[in-house]
This record gives sequence, C-alpha cells and structure tokens, in this order.
Amino acid sequence: MLPTSTNKNYLKQTDEIVAHLQTHVYRAGLPPVFKVAIDEFLSQRPIIEPLIQSNSKKAAEMLANLTITQLTRQSAPEVLSDFLTTFLNTNDERLLENMYTWTATRDSDGRLVDVGSFGAGGASVDGYGPVVTNDILGVLLSRTA
Repeated sequence: MLPTSTNKNYLKQTDEIVAHLQTHVYRAGLPPVFKVAIDEFLSQRPIIEPLIQSNSKKAAEMLANLTITQLTRQSAPEVLSDFLTTFLNTNDERLLENMYTWTATRDSDGRLVDVGSFGAGGASVDGYGPVVTNDILGVLLSRTA
C-alpha cells in the first residue's frame, strides 16, 4: 500500500502513483511507456477533476481508461487472486485484512471497484464514485509498475 495514498480520492491517488513512480521506482528516468502514460494523465487531469463532482460516472470511466491506471492498478480479479495465492502459499497470511485498494475495474453501474477486508469471513468488493476518500482506502501498485 502506498502510505501517501489513503484519505485521497481516486484522482489524487493517481497523483500519488505518478509521484511514486518518478521519485522512487524510476529515479534514473521513466521508461517510455510510463512517460507517455503520465503525459496522458497530466493532459486529461484538468478535464477529469471537475467531472468528479459533476459527472462521477464519466470521471470514473476516464480514470479507469487511463494508461497509467491500466499499468499501475490491478483489476479486482487480480487482487482477489493475490489474496488467495498468498493465503494458500503462506501460513494463512491475509492481504489487506483491514484495508482496501481501489482497482482499475468498474462495476456494472460505472463506479470504481475497491477490494479489501480479507478476513475470516471472506473479502469485500464494492464500488464507489471517484470522489470518495477514506483512511483505509489506498493504492496497491500492480506488479507492472
């Protein structure tokens, strides 16, 4: 979980992803695919930001379709697969037992899907508009980044 990604909406979490990639993952220089993805995000950000309040479904669609989202956020099934793989191949370790990660997946209503709270009773999967913030909702970077 990116420690600076909680208590931020989806757009601001994406800002945190970009900053993390630039300052921690690729300090020596971004690979071309990430540079193009970040440039795309920065060009779309001023369009998306007002939509978060006025048309959250459109904002969610635009955010989910960004290349930076596709490169750095897992899909909901990938998160669930990681939960199960880790649980089955460790001493019953549970990922995100008290946290949630927003994914690149949208639900049937167009909201962004979050996955987490993998406890003894299972996991939680839900959808929210991109304006939502919560201290237990952050970003887990995918292995692509």
